[in-house]
Amino acid sequence: MDLNSLKLFATVIEAGSMSRAAARLGISQSAVSQAVKALEANLAAELLDRSRKPVRPTAAGETLYGESRTLLADAERLRALVGRTSGQGLARLQLGLVDSICAAVGPGIVPTLDGLAQVWSLQAGLSHEIVDSFLNRALDLAVISEPVLPRGLPLLQEEICRETYLLAVPKSYAGPLDRLERLCSEVDLIRYSARSAIGQQIDRHLTRLRLTPPRRMEFDDAEPTLAMVASARGFAITTPLCVLQGQTWLPRIRLAPLPGPRLTKAFLLIARAGRCDLEAEALTAACRRSLRDEALPRAAKLDPLLAQCLTVPPES
Repeated sequence: MDLNSLKLFATVIEAGSMSRAAARLGISQSAVSQAVKALEANLAAELLDRSRKPVRPTAAGETLYGESRTLLADAERLRALVGRTSGQGLARLQLGLVDSICAAVGPGIVPTLDGLAQVWSLQAGLSHEIVDSFLNRALDLAVISEPVLPRGLPLLQEEICRETYLLAVPKSYAGPLDRLERLCSEVDLIRYSARSAIGQQIDRHLTRLRLTPPRRMEFDDAEPTLAMVASARGFAITTPLCVLQGQTWLPRIRLAPLPGPRLTKAFLLIARAGRCDLEAEALTAACRRSLRDEALPRAAKLDPLLAQCLTVPPES
């Protein structure tokens, strides 16, 4: 029994099937199955209840999984400690960021990344894309928007910031903004797509309010969404970081608080428990610092409401 076989077994439990574990590890399903059988033979114990889907550990498998997580975490800490004491840091660090947070903090965290790893990479995209890459172990750390993670995963989570949703309407719109149902009846809603976390959260909010505006236009990104608002094609429910991302269009847009129930979302930095703990701590601090020193002052200058709707936790 070695660390590789323990890591493989832990991946099977976390993925819920051998096929998904194989995809995450980049090996064949038969190789995963053979490795699990070899581990069971080595321990003289059945580790998986194969009659259930998703696959579940037996009592012996649950014990092994719990203890293996501790061993794998200790091995990771030892590897990281040796790297730091040698002055080299991690050999490689892969970070994923949601598009809107990447636009706000990406340039500001580069010096921190330089100090954490000999080689690092940065990937940006939609939240579900970043989560998929993280779950498939293509990323060591990720900053995502809540809530998009499967429950029950042993993860470290640190809040980077929290946004309160607001309205973006064309400057030419002169109607009242105190009732969302009236706005939806008078002006088209320019939506964020249902593929995006922000689009899904807005859809749930509208459903709770029993509002069903037609789906005429929807986009993944802030830039085309706000471009349509600026062109008086409709209004949007958006966030401060999305407005910063599409600030080119702000001179032709009016911002206002979202009427009715308050709607917020947090950005979270996630890491696997026991892996890259210190790197996660350093990047959390760097993201918050970049938001406080750069994004918040820029937001306040563009429109005080933007800064009021963006909250960054204090330094630990």
